[in-house]
Amino acid sequence: MPHTNEAAIQAAIDAFSASPAPSLRAIATLFGVNRTTLQRRLCGRPTRSKARQSQLLLSPAQEQALLKWILELEAVGHALSHAQIREMAGLVSFHSGGPAECGTHWVRRFVQRHNIVHTKVGRAIDHLRVEAVTPEALTEWFALFKRIKDAGNIKPQNMWNMDETGLALGHCKNQLVIRTSNTKYAYIKSPENREWVSIIETISATGRRCRPICIFKGKSIQSTWFTPERIPDFLFTTSENGWTSNDIGLRWLDEVFLPETANNGEKRLLLIDGHGSHISSEFMWKCYENDVLLIYLIPHSSHVLQPLDLSCFSPLKSRYRKELMDVAKFDDSAPIKKIRFLEYYNKARDESLNSTNIKSGWRAAGLVPFDSRKVIRSSQVTKMEADVPKAPQTPPQRKRKASPNIEILTPQDRHQLEANLALISKSGPISRGVRLLFRKTAKGLDTINARTAQQTQQIDRQSNRLEQLQQKKQKKTAIDSNERFADIAKIKEAQTAMAAQTEAWTRQNDEREQRNLANELTERRMQGFMVNWHVNSVNTE
Repeated sequence: MPHTNEAAIQAAIDAFSASPAPSLRAIATLFGVNRTTLQRRLCGRPTRSKARQSQLLLSPAQEQALLKWILELEAVGHALSHAQIREMAGLVSFHSGGPAECGTHWVRRFVQRHNIVHTKVGRAIDHLRVEAVTPEALTEWFALFKRIKDAGNIKPQNMWNMDETGLALGHCKNQLVIRTSNTKYAYIKSPENREWVSIIETISATGRRCRPICIFKGKSIQSTWFTPERIPDFLFTTSENGWTSNDIGLRWLDEVFLPETANNGEKRLLLIDGHGSHISSEFMWKCYENDVLLIYLIPHSSHVLQPLDLSCFSPLKSRYRKELMDVAKFDDSAPIKKIRFLEYYNKARDESLNSTNIKSGWRAAGLVPFDSRKVIRSSQVTKMEADVPKAPQTPPQRKRKASPNIEILTPQDRHQLEANLALISKSGPISRGVRLLFRKTAKGLDTINARTAQQTQQIDRQSNRLEQLQQKKQKKTAIDSNERFADIAKIKEAQTAMAAQTEAWTRQNDEREQRNLANELTERRMQGFMVNWHVNSVNTE
């Protein structure tokens, strides 16, 4: 059956124009288009979309501007909802002399007209992650990673990633269930225990993993937490808040990483984030002494650069929650104690933290194999400029030209409009009505520009006032941990010299205090031997 596909119709028109003895019926049959439609288009009738442009809420130029605005906001992490787009479209229409509100289905039809945008589910992401992860920052970081890896001749089996994650002992998330139609909600019994446990995991680029460290909240490890036959091969410690600390970071380095990753004295590369326990001088110096090259992630970039976050922690936590749900079905919401937590976590760890998922994390981070473009071109990376496709243009051979020497530009003010009028008048006389239209248009542009200038001035005035009212805060100077590790030998030497100088000053102060005390005691002793003699006058009378 003949169809009215615009691409097919355009191809049929081109074929008809290029044929020396065209047959309208044959060409319509060849391209599968309606002969009457093809004949009307050849006679100059516009397409259906162009014929209805006057009925649209926004002009094509306004829709392109709106499309560019939508893509730019999405690129910086502020994707718009349907309601926000509808409000903006109504605002543009109102300032253009049209209605101030658009229909309920206007956004849906707008999306259908522009295939570059689609309706999708928006996911929340921290604004710091959006602002920090830029193509420029990632390009520089990947260059640093490659330079350090090549300089140290680091093999994949000697590349490691360490990170900390947290789990609640018995927290389960909501899920879809089947319930009776007489009630509004369905409640699920859950083994609730909101006590927090932190776990430090370490993986290599070849799929290996080290023993984890479980950090419980408390002052010390209690023997009642465990039973000998059900304790996995983990390391256990405590902290006041259940999170890692400088001391725990050093213990992990001494007891887990250095002994379990040693490979015949070869250099190792450790990829970590900039947590305070990883950037201390003691941590860096111990890595420096043991030929461990540290590379710190860009702040707030673990969602695109850290292998553990990309493909390991998510299935691990999902599997752990599944274990909790299975327990809730049979154990009547019994509280999850530490020994049960270790049992379920160990089972989830064996099933999810496997070699395949570990390698997938390094591959998704673009590190092994090295492919920085995979991350830089990711949808989670901030694009400073959105690429907006241009509107379909009329083929050059079908454009109408007033004169081969005239180039008409879109006027932005009265002067450009008058310049265009002067160009057109050179090709022939202009009617009085056209000149009146140009004058009215120039007057409208002047009014719009004046109003825009007033609004811009008002905005600037309000911005300056707001800046004066707001309390200015001093920004913290960001320190690049990678540069600090590169100079750790000099830093350690300076710290040692400062400690020696402080010790010398302390020793001098102690000697001075001892001399003063000895002089004071000697003076008191001499005063004890002194006798005061008094001569009294005698009366001889």
